[in-house]
Amino acid sequence: MKGLTTALIVASMAMTTIAQAQIYKWEDGYCRMQGDFDSKKYTAKQIENSHYVMNQLSTLNLEILSTPQSVTEMKQLSYGDVDALDKEYAQVKNDVEKLKVVPQAQTYKQDLLKSIEGEYTTNKLVLLAYVDPAEAIKKSPPICKTYIEPLLQSESAIQNRCVRPLKRTLRNKQRIMQMIQT
Repeated sequence: MKGLTTALIVASMAMTTIAQAQIYKWEDGYCRMQGDFDSKKYTAKQIENSHYVMNQLSTLNLEILSTPQSVTEMKQLSYGDVDALDKEYAQVKNDVEKLKVVPQAQTYKQDLLKSIEGEYTTNKLVLLAYVDPAEAIKKSPPICKTYIEPLLQSESAIQNRCVRPLKRTLRNKQRIMQMIQT
């Protein structure tokens, strides 16, 4: 009787374990893979969303072309392209924010959102540089302004701006050499 009870307990534990474990399968360009997950802790959709988040961290997420590839494309750029980028960014960001992922993937989800925001900011500045350079300068980080503003002035302003850091470096090296020699 004791042996039968033990066998039933082991069998019920095995059935519970089998019922909890599910398999998630995925492929990349070269391999087919699979892994087990506990269906009592996570849903298949959470696993799928987590996999999606991890994959998107290594790709571009916005499809709006930010840099024209020809003079013709450059002349065709308008605020409509900036508006399309704004709409695409809002949609992609919203889609990612809605994803339910496993707890271990939450930080990756936040990293993906930051990556999408950075991609959006860069693309928007590039588009604005073609459509409205003054607006692009206003929205640029300070380091960019110091180099972009001379571009809009004159050739000598560009040369002066580029030469200034070189002169500063040379003065610092001269001071160091004087200190060494004394």
